[in-house]
Amino acid sequence: MTWGFKNRLNTILPDGRAVMLAIDHGYFLGPIHGLEQPLETVK
Repeated sequence: MTWGFKNRLNTILPDGRAVMLAIDHGYFLGPIHGLEQPLETVK
């Protein structure tokens, strides 16, 4: 990674951690097992 990319990423994610969920899949397929309650799943 270049310095500029790392710097911009650090601005968005200061602690370097992220959870990304494709929330539109449930609209077509229904709830995905384990993601009905995302906060509980992450814990």
